[in-house]
Amino acid sequence: ICQRYESLMGLFMLLSFYGLVRAQDPAHARLWTDVALASCALGMATKEIMIVAPVLLLAYDALFLSAGVRDAMAKRWRTHLAFISTWGVFLVLGAAYRAYEVTSGSTLGLSEDPGRYLLTQAGVVLYYIRLAIIPYPFCLDYDWPLVARYRDAIPQVLGVLALIGLTAWACRRRLAVGFLGLWFFLILAPSSSIRPLPDVVFEHRMYLPLAALVVLT
Repeated sequence: ICQRYESLMGLFMLLSFYGLVRAQDPAHARLWTDVALASCALGMATKEIMIVAPVLLLAYDALFLSAGVRDAMAKRWRTHLAFISTWGVFLVLGAAYRAYEVTSGSTLGLSEDPGRYLLTQAGVVLYYIRLAIIPYPFCLDYDWPLVARYRDAIPQVLGVLALIGLTAWACRRRLAVGFLGLWFFLILAPSSSIRPLPDVVFEHRMYLPLAALVVLT
């Protein structure tokens, strides 16, 4: 079920970008802008990872369609504010689900140690990258433990920070490769840093981030 929702969310994410690009044609700007906004809203109702879409859409606009963030907002501020407003769909549905959890007594079994989860994810992200290069072994249910001591994760954390630093440098220089790094890290962020989940590793979380590695290759 998670993989199906991940695939559906990926469809809406990519369709949002497709609509934004096609909207650059003045003859069909309104139609494709509406398609992009509808896709973004539907994605918000599908999977929480979609919350990064408005940020990525603005970054794409700034890097490829405009001369920077200010130029993108000057040209299409209404469109980007509309993308941001789709966060309301996520917030409403998230509140409804939390209310359901309270009334039903159900729980997702979230990790009780977000600090250790965050540090563990540094190694997990590097593992995802390694799997993209050498796709073996795959596993449906990893028994991946949280790091026992903070210092054990130092090499992995430094590796990820180096990649994030290169991404920031490339974005600042307005290099296309910077967007690939931004795409990879932002899409992984909700499941790999912000909200600790009971499953430390899940390969379907790489569906969309993998696109950046494929394009880079």
